[in-house]
Amino acid sequence: MSSSSIISIDVSFNRLNGTLQELPSSITTDRPLQVLNVSSNQFSLELPSATWKMMKNLIAFNASNNGFTGHIPSSLCLGSPSLALLDLCHNQLSGDIPNTLGNCSKLKVLKAGQLRRLEKLHLGNNMSGELPSTLGNCTNLKTIDLKINNFSGDLSKVNFATLQNLRSIDLMMNRLGGIVPESIYSCSMLTALRLSGNHFHGEISPRIGNLKHLSFLSLGSNSFTNIMKALHALKSCGNISTLLIGRNFMNEAMPQDETIDGFQNLQFLVMHHCSLTGRIPTWLSTFTSLKVLLLSSNQLTGPIPSWINSLNHLFGLDVSNNSLIGKIPMILMEMPMLTSDKPAIYFDPSLLDLPIYVDDANAKLQYRMGSAWPKGLNLGKNKFTGMIPQEIGHLEALTYLNLSFNNFYGEIPQSICKLTNLQGLDLSNNHLTGAVPVPLENLHFLS
Repeated sequence: MSSSSIISIDVSFNRLNGTLQELPSSITTDRPLQVLNVSSNQFSLELPSATWKMMKNLIAFNASNNGFTGHIPSSLCLGSPSLALLDLCHNQLSGDIPNTLGNCSKLKVLKAGQLRRLEKLHLGNNMSGELPSTLGNCTNLKTIDLKINNFSGDLSKVNFATLQNLRSIDLMMNRLGGIVPESIYSCSMLTALRLSGNHFHGEISPRIGNLKHLSFLSLGSNSFTNIMKALHALKSCGNISTLLIGRNFMNEAMPQDETIDGFQNLQFLVMHHCSLTGRIPTWLSTFTSLKVLLLSSNQLTGPIPSWINSLNHLFGLDVSNNSLIGKIPMILMEMPMLTSDKPAIYFDPSLLDLPIYVDDANAKLQYRMGSAWPKGLNLGKNKFTGMIPQEIGHLEALTYLNLSFNNFYGEIPQSICKLTNLQGLDLSNNHLTGAVPVPLENLHFLS
């Protein structure tokens, strides 16, 4: 039998040592090899890199229980698109999982336990199944990025308490469920945690207050309950600057407890699509660093509170799709960050530890820097009445203005033509009369 016809090589459970050499071209050139098993030996140093470029038929590669060091070869899946099993457990590999692993569209089994030197785990390939408990053995991990996959099951099988070097966990848009495991709150160095778009339920544990370095938290689109308890638990995270908790706490009452405080560093707050009842709470006035506030799609009632313009850094306000009443308060026309179009540093570039994803009518928008967030005012789909005030023209920094689906009447004020930075304007479904101001033609987004 010639080497060019070999389809399986199994030398497992021996005492072979040294370096695993590049396979001969006679084996790889004609690309017949399907199975390569070198597990449970004493191989060391780095895995070969050139071999994989020619092995287009490789289905299974097992190199577990050796002493391999270095990085996982980036060429592994580039040349082996049929790979279904990859077992690298119990080695001394380090570095990141290569992005090229995403080319392994047929991969069914990935075993990488005991990668004690692994620092970054990034898998984005519509992968499914449960997260292995051996993930807790990768004690040097700093980043876990498994967003937008089909992972399912209960996270409690992973002991996060052993991962004391973790800085970032991103599990967005999977099918994970159950209660958030208490062991996550032992990752004291964690700065970013995103669990949005899963099936988690229950209450937020008070132990989340142990995460003193946490600055980015996204829990949106789950089934969490007890918003009052959640806010009291989160106020102990004194460093938090981005808090995204929308699409949870369905039909609960908006807390009016004025002891909710401790969010002095909070700059970005999203509490939309919760169907929360009650008024816009006074405790929000203590969030003096707030720059973006999204309260849309709740059941909030009453007027916009008079303290809103005391939030001197606020430049994005969305209270649309509620049942708010009254006239447009004049204090909205005095918001400092919207009355000047002079350039300013709205966010520290390091603020967003993870990008923020927002569903737009036509696309999924991604914001990596807070400064990219549009300066806007959205009062649409409420029960506001009265005339649109002439003072609306003071808000020169606005890039979008939505007053649609209310009960405004009278003429469109000429001063609205001063808003030359506008990229979106919606005044539809009101009771406005008269002519459209001619200078509106000068607004560049209409040209």
